[in-house]
Amino acid sequence: DWDAREALAGPALALAGAQDPIVPPAMTEQALSGIDTAWHPEGGHLLPLTAPGWCAERIAAFAAGLSK
Repeated sequence: DWDAREALAGPALALAGAQDPIVPPAMTEQALSGIDTAWHPEGGHLLPLTAPGWCAERIAAFAAGLSK
C-alpha cells in the first residue's frame, strides 16, 4: 500500500522491456508516469541479465548527462 514515487527528488531513469510479461508496458507507463523510461523493444523482465550491454549504455548516457 506504500507509494514512494513522490519522494523521487532528483533525476531518474527507468529501464523497461517492451515484452515484459510481469510488468507489461501499460503498467510501467502508469506506474512510472513522468519518469524518463528507456524501452528495449525485445526486452523482458530481466534486462540486466538478457541485455547487459544495452542497460550499461543507457545508464552511462544517463550518468553522463547528470554532470552537465
